[in-house]
Amino acid sequence: MNTDEICSFVEKFRLADASSYAREQAILHIIDTIGVALAASSDPATQIALRQVEPKPRGAVAWGQEQHYATGDAAWVNGIAAHAFDFDDTSMLSGAHLSAGIVPAVIALGEQLGVPGAAILEAYIVGHEVAEKVGATLPSMESYARGWHGTAVHAEIGSAAGAAKLLGLQGPALAQAFGIAASLASGIRRNTGSMTTALHSGNAASNGIIAASLARDGFTANPAIFDGPASFFDAFCWRGEPGAPIALVPLGRPLGFEDPGVGIKPYPMGSPLFSVAEGMLAWKHELGFRPEDLVSVKCALHPNAYEVEGVATTRAPQNAMQAKYSVPYVVAAISVFGALGLEQFSETALADPEVNRIIPLVEVGQLEGTSWTSGVGQEVEPPTRLELRLQGRAPLVKMVNKVRGYPGGGLFTVEETRRKFFDCVRRIWPRDRAEAALETLLGIEKIGQWRKEAELLQRG
Repeated sequence: MNTDEICSFVEKFRLADASSYAREQAILHIIDTIGVALAASSDPATQIALRQVEPKPRGAVAWGQEQHYATGDAAWVNGIAAHAFDFDDTSMLSGAHLSAGIVPAVIALGEQLGVPGAAILEAYIVGHEVAEKVGATLPSMESYARGWHGTAVHAEIGSAAGAAKLLGLQGPALAQAFGIAASLASGIRRNTGSMTTALHSGNAASNGIIAASLARDGFTANPAIFDGPASFFDAFCWRGEPGAPIALVPLGRPLGFEDPGVGIKPYPMGSPLFSVAEGMLAWKHELGFRPEDLVSVKCALHPNAYEVEGVATTRAPQNAMQAKYSVPYVVAAISVFGALGLEQFSETALADPEVNRIIPLVEVGQLEGTSWTSGVGQEVEPPTRLELRLQGRAPLVKMVNKVRGYPGGGLFTVEETRRKFFDCVRRIWPRDRAEAALETLLGIEKIGQWRKEAELLQRG
């Protein structure tokens, strides 16, 4: 039974079961999640969320803020911040941004419980693995096509798994936690390009803690939520008849952090547009063309990428959030600025006259000879054909299907992750403060009690 298999994995997994490589990768993703959340600590979405919760004398840290909050509230705010810029990591098995909903949950709950850093790392690996394999079992791209946002749905199951691991839930209580979490899981993909997409990860973080805490205290739910008619899998990916048999993608054999790996985003935007960015940046650096040289650009995306971001991908954006999902804007920003970082997704950049002149010159369509599939790879590293026309030159054409930070283009190294972290936090911390926080996080396995280190993540 799927529920039994998931519960058994959560109960039995120990940090020592993960290879040194998997533990190193997991630590890098904790660092990345905290870094992108800190970058968004002053973003309107984060600040609006903060106004909905009350500071507490004790509790958990809201990253990049000055006060403590109740554990669930801190997890909620941090989860929203972690996905606010769409700069958080990507599962290669589910296509979802899982860490934004799991890291805030296990960090906040670990702070409340006073556990060592190794316990937080263990809970994170457990939660991420459960979320990835549940998402891959659906499979997630079919669920996406029906409008569900895996960053909310799968991550909430993983958040509950991580919280349950920290609370030591076993047997019936653990099964009840998943039953509760399944009823809280929700998130509609049509909200892509708005603040609500970040609310999804915040809800996943806080609801995972709620589910595990309720189950610990005896709150009941269906104890076989991943099996039979009207199960979690029936609800999120209908197979034509109630309770159609479904085999769970094996847990821990290997861990997703080991194979195929988990992607760290090189750009703060929707990953289906990354192949466009990689190709255009390469041309910009190789040719050094000026914005006024550009005549037109044609972008043909794989249907998976075109469909996932189809809400805004072909249109001129109305605000900086929509710009993260707009192919014309990405092409124009690279052509004008020669870079695609946090500064390029601002209202100032969006208002640039040259950017707005180029946007109408970009044509977006679907890649001929390809069709939609349930494979994640065609969304996160989508085959994309680019055609660039410049004044006085013959048309240039290239195919791109590899992205740095993802398996095809090579996962980020420790040094690349460090550079991204420093770039994210430089707006709120001096360099020495950032370096101290980073070194602490790199050594999380050796921390005796996380609560003593948590204040490093407050505003400097």
